[in-house]
Amino acid sequence: MKYHALLTLSFSLILPIAAASQGFPEGSARTEKVWPERRTAEQAVVPAFEAGMEGASSALEADFEPTPQTGCDPMTVTFIDRSTGNPTSWEWDVNSDGTIDGTTQQFTYTYTQPGNYKVTLTVRDGTGASATASKEPYVVKPAIVPDAGRDTTICSGAEIPIGFEPDPGSGDPIFTWEPDLYLSDPFSPNPVAFPEETITYVLTIQNVGGCVTRDTITITVNPLPPFPEISRSGNTLTASVDVPTYRWYRDGTLIPEATAKSYTPTANGSYSVEVENASGCSNISSPINFVIDPSSGVGSGLTALDVRISPNPFDEGTLLRYDLPKDAQVTVTIHDILGSTVATLADERQPAGSRSIRIDGVPLAPGIYVCRLTIGDETHTRTIVRIR
Repeated sequence: MKYHALLTLSFSLILPIAAASQGFPEGSARTEKVWPERRTAEQAVVPAFEAGMEGASSALEADFEPTPQTGCDPMTVTFIDRSTGNPTSWEWDVNSDGTIDGTTQQFTYTYTQPGNYKVTLTVRDGTGASATASKEPYVVKPAIVPDAGRDTTICSGAEIPIGFEPDPGSGDPIFTWEPDLYLSDPFSPNPVAFPEETITYVLTIQNVGGCVTRDTITITVNPLPPFPEISRSGNTLTASVDVPTYRWYRDGTLIPEATAKSYTPTANGSYSVEVENASGCSNISSPINFVIDPSSGVGSGLTALDVRISPNPFDEGTLLRYDLPKDAQVTVTIHDILGSTVATLADERQPAGSRSIRIDGVPLAPGIYVCRLTIGDETHTRTIVRIR
């Protein structure tokens, strides 16, 4: 009995010690749950460890954003870094040539040639790790370089081509001239201009890609001198206009020594005088026949055929005047600058005397024309200008 009691006591002392060594409370079995406060501490260790591991090495990833992505040359683009993973250095290759074009986090570059461009960004962090991202294409559209022409000066009534001949490979751009006054075609790249006053034109070009470019030209218009008339006093012919420069012609040929306001002919012929003002603009008189009396050697006077057109330039119409010394067959025609007949105003026999024929400007497009007057076997031509 004593031996059994001693054995029982020994076992009861060992069991609590073993249970305590396994983390169980005294008197509990091995299948009992752990203490709540100890379980909470152990469970908190795992998520805290995992969070620490994530913060220790986040992934490095390259990314960027361009502004804008497309445009007309020259095109300036700003590349904004959107990389993650705390990069510390940046290498930009913006035209795929293998050359580093920039090393800043935000990089600006100007493309000066049309084309499609691939852009590559390489980023590195403090540990030496790197990441690369590429994007394409960045489209730079070609812009047509306009050329309205050089600023110039003309005389009233003159016309001048302006603009340029575009490259055949430039597509089908839209050309617009403003203002659209005094132009043969305001939508042509190279119209003919015949302004009545000093004017500045703006040429606007819009190509198929939507790129818009502009250029300007200023045309200064100087006035013509008054239309000269020829008068006779004795044996001398005199121009009616006071200008710096005179040029006399006989039968359409310049007389080199005849450079004054008055001239005394020494031979029979048809005489005219051209007058030029200080701006270099000129006007020429109608020719007038001068016949020397064979018996006296003195000019016997001016025969008729005093051909005049006034006003010139004109808008709605002008008047052709001439004198017939005797009955004659008369033909009056109007021709364009290519020589084509655009109007026949007379084709009949007319009696001697002063005559006039109206030239109607309404059917004529603005521009330069030639009026041809044929009397018998003599033909006289005059340049006329129809303005808007």
